[in-house]
Amino acid sequence: MLRIHDPETDASLDLYIPGSLEEAFRVQLGRHFDAGGQSRLTWEMGGWLAVALYQLVDRDLLPPTERQRALAGRICDALDVGIPKEAHTFRGSMADFIRYHLPAFDAYRASIDRCDRKP
Repeated sequence: MLRIHDPETDASLDLYIPGSLEEAFRVQLGRHFDAGGQSRLTWEMGGWLAVALYQLVDRDLLPPTERQRALAGRICDALDVGIPKEAHTFRGSMADFIRYHLPAFDAYRASIDRCDRKP
């Protein structure tokens, strides 16, 4: 068993991995600490864990997409509103922000289009 601990929340997660792999990881971990914590283990493990977390974390908790950020920016410019901090962090919160402001943004764009068409 391998345990991941988050000191910020004091939450731990026990990971059950095959025994032979667990033993190999313990040896690798020992090598890391024997090197004074200067091996590639931390960087490599962080990278692989990030890839796995993107697959495991609920989609609404992932960072907003570039497309969401771009639309939210246009909404902010047009309606003179700010994006809540949580919307900058989470895709689901950004979707809620966009969904809430989209009717007013569409109305704003429609009014601009009407003004542009007048002789």
